[in-house]
Amino acid sequence: MRTIFDEARNAGEMRKQNPENFNPVFTTRMRPPAGMVYIYSVSRRDMKTTHSLFPPMTLKGCRNSERYVLSTQITDPVSQASPDLERGGNRVDEHDGWRVAIDLLNPDNPTDNPWANTSLSALSWGCNMIARGLFPSRENPPSEEDIVKAEAMRDSYYERITEEATRLESVSTRELNDFLKQNPDVHDAMDALNLSASWHRRRELMAVCPNCGQSVKRGVAFHKFEDMLCVIDPERAWKAGMITKQKCQELSGQSARPSVYAKTEDAAQAS
Repeated sequence: MRTIFDEARNAGEMRKQNPENFNPVFTTRMRPPAGMVYIYSVSRRDMKTTHSLFPPMTLKGCRNSERYVLSTQITDPVSQASPDLERGGNRVDEHDGWRVAIDLLNPDNPTDNPWANTSLSALSWGCNMIARGLFPSRENPPSEEDIVKAEAMRDSYYERITEEATRLESVSTRELNDFLKQNPDVHDAMDALNLSASWHRRRELMAVCPNCGQSVKRGVAFHKFEDMLCVIDPERAWKAGMITKQKCQELSGQSARPSVYAKTEDAAQAS
């Protein structure tokens, strides 16, 4: 296979422009990735992370009424350019993408199981992002099982940090303030768990309804729109008794579902 670097005209021009640094010998090996590893989040907050294989990045959290979001994706394997001390120049080392993703999200986990070693210690409040609602997956979209696990991790984390904040409130105002500064998730947790405290002002987390464009509380499955019912999540609306099972199946099976409709008859039948 020929490349532009094999052509005399291009090689000569590169040598002319870079007389001291031009080296036409490449000891690297590049190939298409074998697959992708997707990183999802059920957290309500963006998270910044660093890793030796990547530049600093921000992993996106849920901003509106999403149940989860795709935060980023990485190739498998992950390529890394490294100095070749034996032959000179550079070489390409390849790292298992699944292991890299786990290490990115929880450096304390040396296994291939992302749900292992997720307990929180005093030293891991901030670095264990799997315990805070992020998770890797080879699937796009992720499986329901993984989403449920991530939601349970996030909720458990919320309970832990609110309990710690409540404890510190009775111990030391300075320690409480330091903890709140280091863990901004505490306020999200207080709102999610419907808790109040002297140091927390409850916020109504609002989002734009993807169906009708109205401003609604974040995470709701349905809301009233004038004299109509706007359904965002049919299954949760059915479980809440707002629509019938038949209507739930109709809305779930339509890619462009009519999500705003008169609710009186369905609600009466559901109840």
